[in-house]
Amino acid sequence: MVSAIRDTLLAMNINSEIVDLYIKRAGKVTFSANRSRKFTAWVNNQGMDAAFVVGRTVNESEGKLKFDDTLGYCISRRPVGYSGSNDGFIPAEEFIKALTALTGLPAYKYRAFELLVTLDLDIYKAVRRLIVPADLEFSKLHSVLQSVYSWKNCHLYDFTVFDEKTGQSVVSLAEGEDVFLNEDETTPVAGHKLSEYLPAYKRMLYTYDFGDGWEHEIECVHVIENYDKESPYLVEASGQAPPEDVGGVSGFLDFRKIMLDPRHPEYAETKEWAGYWQPELSNWESRPHVVH
Repeated sequence: MVSAIRDTLLAMNINSEIVDLYIKRAGKVTFSANRSRKFTAWVNNQGMDAAFVVGRTVNESEGKLKFDDTLGYCISRRPVGYSGSNDGFIPAEEFIKALTALTGLPAYKYRAFELLVTLDLDIYKAVRRLIVPADLEFSKLHSVLQSVYSWKNCHLYDFTVFDEKTGQSVVSLAEGEDVFLNEDETTPVAGHKLSEYLPAYKRMLYTYDFGDGWEHEIECVHVIENYDKESPYLVEASGQAPPEDVGGVSGFLDFRKIMLDPRHPEYAETKEWAGYWQPELSNWESRPHVVH
């Protein structure tokens, strides 16, 4: 339990000095009877949220769940304590405030990268500027990119790092079983961090959905040695991303043309297929925010 608490706080990029002090002062784990109905309700709700997250993870990984003791990282971001006009609170935020008050140390202090991500759609570019921890794993960066581009994590992906001077590929990191990977050309993505290649190499390509072939160019534009805020953080966003399975760039151009013309004979059918997709980014999608 202590290891899980430590790992979760470090996964949240909490200052390691704070984590060490907290673990030291907390002492051994003890159990006590709980007589608060309100607290019991909060714990039950958090447990239910955790069950949904685990269930979704199992479904997305085809029934295979890799052990992860940092589940609290995402669960603790869900609000609790709603009651009438009471807006409740975010457990993680309150805990971080308590930790900084207890130790007198800044909550965040770590090395970070500013990344410029560009998806070229011919008629415009969908651009996302991000700040991410230098030690972020590539698999986590995949999740961040899925979020900021509103992808649905339905397809395979890979990252290819390039040597800026020669233009040659340095490494290709891909997800998938060993039978899918060509050991001479591709390395499994699991466990590899950005800091292994950045900022020594400043450019890489994130390809999502090998059928539609969405190629996101990623440039490391700045290294922040002592970042003191929460991340991953979306600094700015412009240009709506396509919906899933639209048929690559050419398919997207045809799709967008129909969606912008309510008089088009295929408009009603296409709009129904597109669901909630809109031609422009919403305020939530474009405004700066922490990406969970």
